Amino acid sequence: MHGGARIASGARGHGESFPLEALQELKYTLPAQREHAADSAELSLGELKVHVARHPGDMTRVSVRVGTFDSEEHRRRAGLILEQIAGEL
Repeated sequence: MHGGARIASGARGHGESFPLEALQELKYTLPAQREHAADSAELSLGELKVHVARHPGDMTRVSVRVGTFDSEEHRRRAGLILEQIAGEL
């Protein structure tokens, strides 16, 4: 893991929207207007960056980056965010 990034893929259904609302459960405030493509979305909230993209074969790739430098705290926070998003996929 480099720079606090966590990446995961899963074979779960996609639903109609990207699971970025899962961040609200972790007390992140999402912007009211969020633009995204039909197959991907990116969100930056301060030091948090989340990218969600659909892939063939009913797969979703989620990457979460917290902070600029790799640290145990950034990995821990990224892991919690990734778990929350994975639960919404």
